[in-house]
Amino acid sequence: MRARPSVRSGVRLRGIGHGGDGPFGPSTESTHLFGDKGWGAPRRGYVLWTEDMVRRMQAAPERTAGEIAAMLGVSTSSVRHARQRYGRFAPKWKVPLCQRCGAHPVWSESRDGKRWGLCRQCTLDERAYIARNGERMARVDNAQRQARWKSRHK
Repeated sequence: MRARPSVRSGVRLRGIGHGGDGPFGPSTESTHLFGDKGWGAPRRGYVLWTEDMVRRMQAAPERTAGEIAAMLGVSTSSVRHARQRYGRFAPKWKVPLCQRCGAHPVWSESRDGKRWGLCRQCTLDERAYIARNGERMARVDNAQRQARWKSRHK
């Protein structure tokens, strides 16, 4: 049996051409099973982060990862990864506010309201404005577009 070519920092030192893995390819058989239940079982000791755990972590941004890990019962590296993923600080609000009035949440059930970033009442007002002035706005947009094209193609 031929010895496997040595690899150093990703460069093969012996054997110029490499036509496939041959007998040294990756194994198709696993040497271990995940957990006691076989494939698909979560890793031993792994804890999924819940929304409550994230909230508790973000509620104390001044604490160290070790202190939060002791409070939640997870590892310090898990807290560091969660801070990387979810952020150290809690967001000021969960739902964005209306861009026009700033008092109500964005109407996410409506495609227009979501796209414009407006609450329900402001979205309905905007739709009414477009219905009243849509034809005039289309004429103005078309005239401006033509003027830009003509200025570029003199």
